[in-house]
Amino acid sequence: MDGKYFLKRLASFFIFLWAALTITFVLVHLMPGDPVYMLAHQYMQNYGISFEDAYQMAKASLSWNPTVPIWVRYFQYFENLLRGNLGTSVLYEQSVNQIIARSIPWTIFVASISLLLSFILGVYLGSNAAWKRGTKLDSTVFFGGIVLSSLPSFIVAILLVIFLGVRWGIIPLGGAYSEDLTPGFNLKFILDVLYHAIGPIMALSVERLAGYILGMRNNAVSIIQEDFVSFAAIRGLKDSTIAKKYVRRPALLPLITSLAISLGFMFGGATLAESIFRYPGIGYQYAQALGTRDYPLIMGIFTVIITAVLLATLVVELIYPLIDPRVREK
Repeated sequence: MDGKYFLKRLASFFIFLWAALTITFVLVHLMPGDPVYMLAHQYMQNYGISFEDAYQMAKASLSWNPTVPIWVRYFQYFENLLRGNLGTSVLYEQSVNQIIARSIPWTIFVASISLLLSFILGVYLGSNAAWKRGTKLDSTVFFGGIVLSSLPSFIVAILLVIFLGVRWGIIPLGGAYSEDLTPGFNLKFILDVLYHAIGPIMALSVERLAGYILGMRNNAVSIIQEDFVSFAAIRGLKDSTIAKKYVRRPALLPLITSLAISLGFMFGGATLAESIFRYPGIGYQYAQALGTRDYPLIMGIFTVIITAVLLATLVVELIYPLIDPRVREK
């Protein structure tokens, strides 16, 4: 990899980051309603007062001025962003940096475990199904992948809550750990955290598992038909060697790109699952912020997600030539 290639990719990263944040900022602030408007409606229902009085009450109680033009907010946002400041949450009246720093470890915890589990299991099942294509194993795995791909994570989360949570009481229904426990680095607390993470991890794993199963199977099936695989069989190599070195490795290359991008998307992909399980990750905070039009918190979370996705893509572009010689030759 030469310096010119690196600088080109780095420049693309910052251009796309600026463009994505700009578009997101405009779309977020064009959403109907604002924090004052929504709180005013809540005051109207709670206190039985007119909308004008409720609006003035809401405006006085929130650190948000709805009369500030969008272009002023835009420059304020980027000015604060360059200083590492994501603003102040209207809902919590706290620094967005602090809210994200408090929430993101929980999302990284459940999302990374679910991503790792689904990737390993998907690659294993997909490659074995491709190697034994046409058999009952292949049909079962393929059909299972199709069924799982049609189930969004929030549907799986709802089913898990209904059956494993409510009906059978196997998994907890909310929170990251039991309220009567004091957080600390001890076995009891760690096991309790793992117990509370079972539901979100299962919900997130099922959705991603289908993609890895089908992707790995299709890649492996196409590679099995290549001449170099037939030549390896003619040379008398063992089936296990051919499957591992000649089929699985090349078939993994496209999935590495998908895995890296998924690492970036894992911050935003957990929104509905975390909301259903009331798991205090960044997805749960996003749902709360969206419901109250907490623009600074919404933009702070989007900034983290967009930056993570673009960083993951940049890393893939930088390491891909090292993995695939064909890209390096181009």
